[in-house]
Parts: sequence; structure tokens; C-alpha cells
Amino acid sequence: MPRRGDSVEEMDAAIAVLQEKLQQIQHAKRDKVKELDELVREETATVEELRELLKRKDEEMREQFKQDVQLFEEEKKEWAEASKKFEEAIPKGKRVVLKFFQETFTVQMKTLLSVRGGGQNSFFQKMFSGRLDIEKEGDNTYYFDRNGIAFKYVLNYLKGETISSHITEQEREQLLKDAAFFELIGLVGELDPTQQLQRDSQSFKASLMSMSREEQRVALG
Repeated sequence: MPRRGDSVEEMDAAIAVLQEKLQQIQHAKRDKVKELDELVREETATVEELRELLKRKDEEMREQFKQDVQLFEEEKKEWAEASKKFEEAIPKGKRVVLKFFQETFTVQMKTLLSVRGGGQNSFFQKMFSGRLDIEKEGDNTYYFDRNGIAFKYVLNYLKGETISSHITEQEREQLLKDAAFFELIGLVGELDPTQQLQRDSQSFKASLMSMSREEQRVALG
């Protein structure tokens, strides 16, 4: 830095040094600004990439949702057609007799084959088609080697009614066993929504898996 008493040459040299330092500072400033501009451009590009990615994901999700809705409608239509054919195949007004230890019930076949009872893949459909080893007499009498004190509540359930809150503890325990034995998934859930029951029927889970989505939705309430 120039000082008093310095010669002109010394002052000129000092000024030159200061000018050089100023230029270095200006160059460093320009480099820093350039570096910051590059970072801003990179960040902007990253934001744009994220926006484009989100846009593509949104379009993919919309397309998948559209396909899922279409598939659901197709399955719903197929289920409705299959249910209609199934119901038409049930003899109108035909009744069957179900005999337990000390209880006998005369029931319309359509009640036992209702969607709430499992529809096309239900215990009763398999029973009527001969796929279950159930003792039978004639065309319409079936024997069950079990207590029938709670079966009236099973019939109420199949008819779409709610289970009475006034049933005895003995009836409730038997009803739980009946619900598992007759593969009434919705009734099991209604009676015991928190516990895993010891299933009387080994095909209980298989019955659920063999149902259509609509039948599962109805059966599970």
C-alpha cells in the first residue's frame, strides 16, 4: 500500500499490486457467481425431473385405477350372470328336511343356497350335489349327527336376519360350532370377530378362496 515519502515508482508498483488483487477478487467473485448459477440450474433440473416423474406416476395410477374399475365391472357382470343361472337352476318351492339329534327343520332349498350362505360354493350346494358324505334318505331328507338347538338361528342368518341378543350361552356356543361346520364365514365373524375358532370343517378356508369377490363381500357382511 502506498505510503507518504514513497517515490513515484514505489507508489506505482503498490497501485499495480492493489489492482492485481482487485482483479483476482473480481475473478473469484465471477467464478463463485458462475458456480452458484450452475447449482441453481442443477436444482431446477432436479425439480423438473421430479415433477415429470410425479406426472408419469399419476398417469400410471389413473390408468391402473381405470383398469381395476373395468375389471371389477366385468367380474360383477360375470358374477351376476352366474348367480342368475344358479338361482334359475334351483327348483322353485322345493323343500328339504334337515334332521338333528332332537330337532327337525323343513327348509326351502333356496334359503340354504342363498348368497349369504356361500352361494355356488357353499356347504349346502356341495351337500346337494353329493360331494359331501352326509347321511340321506330319499331325495330331500338329510341327517346330521350333531346338536340342532341353535340351527334356527342359522336359518335366520341365511334369511338375512340379525342374530338375537337374547340367545342363551349354550345356544351361542353351539351356533359358533354350526357356523364353522356349515362354512358360514360371515356368521363366524359376526359372532366371534376377534378370535380364531377351531374350525369343525377342514374346507372352511378353501370355501372362502373359491368364492368370487362379490360372494366374499356378501358372505363377510
